[in-house]
Amino acid sequence: MAKFLYFASVIIVIQIWLAKSAIGHEIDHYYPLLKDSKNAKNIYAELVKDGEHHLGQPKYDFMLGLAAQKSGLYHEAIFAFERVLLVEPGNDRARTELAFTYFLAGDDEASKKLFLQVLKRNPPTAVKNNINKLLAAINKRISSRDHMLTGHIEFKQGWDSNINTATSSSEVKILGITFTIDEAGKPVEDTFTGLETSANYTYKQNKNVAWFANYNFVGRENNAEDFDTQVNSIQIGPMINTSFGRLRFPLQHQSVRLNTRTYQRANSLSTELTRFHESFSSSYFLQHSQIRYPESSVQDVDTNLLGLSLSTASKAAVNYYATLFVSSDSALDDSFAFNAKSSTGIQAGINWSLNRWHVLQPRILYQSVEYEARHPFFSVLREDEYTSYSLKWLWRLDSSWTATTSLETVSNDSTVTLYQYERDQLYFSIKRSF
Repeated sequence: MAKFLYFASVIIVIQIWLAKSAIGHEIDHYYPLLKDSKNAKNIYAELVKDGEHHLGQPKYDFMLGLAAQKSGLYHEAIFAFERVLLVEPGNDRARTELAFTYFLAGDDEASKKLFLQVLKRNPPTAVKNNINKLLAAINKRISSRDHMLTGHIEFKQGWDSNINTATSSSEVKILGITFTIDEAGKPVEDTFTGLETSANYTYKQNKNVAWFANYNFVGRENNAEDFDTQVNSIQIGPMINTSFGRLRFPLQHQSVRLNTRTYQRANSLSTELTRFHESFSSSYFLQHSQIRYPESSVQDVDTNLLGLSLSTASKAAVNYYATLFVSSDSALDDSFAFNAKSSTGIQAGINWSLNRWHVLQPRILYQSVEYEARHPFFSVLREDEYTSYSLKWLWRLDSSWTATTSLETVSNDSTVTLYQYERDQLYFSIKRSF
């Protein structure tokens, strides 16, 4: 509101220019009333009643546009001022008001073009100065959209019932022989401290093409010596707006470190298409990844992932989302075919805004995994069913700070008892967004 009042005051000098030539005597009494924006809607309603007889008359259309502009009806104002210019292409007062309306509506490119046309006609100095102030504001807004940098930093403190993802069973069978799990192989309960950061940069090349670069770091240090993790990922690529949706082509590199050693590296290329519908959006994605294990090359695989996501796109208190996906891992060497597997899964959740400050986010993830060959150590073909339930409570302290409490329970049921486990995690975090 403050910005609107500022720019409204700036435009007053411009509005004085050519006022007599633009407003006819028969409706001139509306002009002083419009200085108070509270009158604008009533004046607009009165003018609309006479539209059948006066529509297309420049003096009437100009006042109609002015009343619509001050009422916040920017599209109606634009149509009215454009009708004036069709009949009177030299009416710089209407052109100036049309430029200012585009500015209020957020169409900076159209506004800038019209203001520059007015400046070429050498208006009075006061008008020129105020137009230049508006052009400076427009250039600043355009620049902020062309180069956008966002990110966050989040600190976590939590508890984990099973930091080593150990089996919940007391016995396992390997090579047909039953072994009893000793203390070293049982779940380890521990507390942890976490740090998560991200930086996201977008450069808008033009209205249809943009480039993005994202960096993410997720680190976790347990109270115990082992199982500390650090995940670094970098993503770059183009984003293209087309008539059938928005296309993204992310190229990503990810490195996972376990206890200071590089455990896994992954390179991937994705194609993503997002379509925006009236009340929801749909996304389709395809990804090819090369996953490598520097200390255990027998685990190296290539992965193909295909998925579909649906999410509501409304300002309602409750919004829903769901993602369906299938993936296939192929071993690089036929000798290690037991690492090849196929997966199907679904993830679904709700964003429930209880009020302006508090949001609940329940989520469920289910994934079924089938291995294509029997591992030489196990007597059965491995099949897993992974399930995760989580609930987050977000407390927005202000526009930049958010406190989160998260509870998650995980279970993995497997035909190979060594991979059967249960895990619960609870953490509290504070996040600063920029």
